[in-house]
Amino acid sequence: MTLGASGFRRNVRWLSVVLCMGVAACASPEPKPKSVDYNNMPGYNYDEAKLPRYELLDPQRMADGAPVTTPQQW
Repeated sequence: MTLGASGFRRNVRWLSVVLCMGVAACASPEPKPKSVDYNNMPGYNYDEAKLPRYELLDPQRMADGAPVTTPQQW
């Protein structure tokens, strides 16, 4: 198989692009990882003082406030 002048130039151009990309990728420094401040990420609350007040339900009381007295009620 023989290549004409235009086919040879096209293959050389393609090869030079591939080689340049490879050299650029190898020569460029590795990207530095971004430092992340996990204590101040936006959208998250890490301060307990900012939590709204809430009360847990008493597990020994039923929904109507009556005490739980038997395993069946539990």
